Amino acid sequence: MMKNIYLAIWYKCNQKCLGCPCGLNDNKDMSLTLEQITSFLGKYDPEEAICVTLSGGEPTLHPQFFEILDELKRRNIYVAILTNSEMFAKKDFADGFLKHISLDRTRIITTIHSSEKEVHERQNGTMGSFDRTISGLKYLFLRGVNITVKHCITGVNYKNTADFIRFIDNEFHPSVDLQLFGIDYCGLSKEEAASLFVPFYEMTPWLEAGLDTYLELSEFNKRRISIKNIPLCAVDPYYWELLYKNNHEIGYSGYADPSHLSNGADDNSGTNSHNCELCCVREMCQGTYKSMVEYFGDDSVRPIIPME
Repeated sequence: MMKNIYLAIWYKCNQKCLGCPCGLNDNKDMSLTLEQITSFLGKYDPEEAICVTLSGGEPTLHPQFFEILDELKRRNIYVAILTNSEMFAKKDFADGFLKHISLDRTRIITTIHSSEKEVHERQNGTMGSFDRTISGLKYLFLRGVNITVKHCITGVNYKNTADFIRFIDNEFHPSVDLQLFGIDYCGLSKEEAASLFVPFYEMTPWLEAGLDTYLELSEFNKRRISIKNIPLCAVDPYYWELLYKNNHEIGYSGYADPSHLSNGADDNSGTNSHNCELCCVREMCQGTYKSMVEYFGDDSVRPIIPME
């Protein structure tokens, strides 16, 4: 079984996203060095299958980014890079990136907040970022890089879900994967969390409309979708097949950021509400982030109770 390792290599970023806990982080001037990463990876059996997730902040801005990629490539490690992909709109940078990776072992995962440029840039606080991100992703895709577009559903954009899925269908080849995520409020101020919050039961009609759109389009394009940290109570049972908990998924066996290294990461999601304990489909449900229940209480999810 593949081991998953998460490396938050630093917290500096070229965007100012609402909902990003890195904005409150006191370690912005700290970073993991190539030497620290090499030492950390040295604890693992070189014969084991390993996938490393590189995150930040914005990992492409790290001064040793290419050297880190070289080390992962040397170790034959699968790499998932959580990036806003703005840097890949710069041809020289993108071409340099391609020299440091194995195409069959690298995946770019980029969050796009909305199909509407103004909403996306209001969410990340960075003018011009929408076009740069789209441009960067398309440049890499045309050169064989595996791409996943991630979309976090919030109180700002949830009514745009169906339009967003159609936007992805119009802009990206069907081999580009799609992720729909709930939002983690960990590390946010209560005021910022409240500005992004929407109860799942209020999200339901727009989420279902988005899933109807996906199902309609996927009959022809077969685009892969994964939906995470959105519980079964958010939609009608008709859609549950898309949301079921994947029992084969595992957590991170290793975690490192500029302030500490560890042999694992805490599970920050699940069926954690008191209402979840009353729900008859709890064992099939992936639940949602713990932080949602911590900030907004048990009623942020609603139990499914069979009729007598």
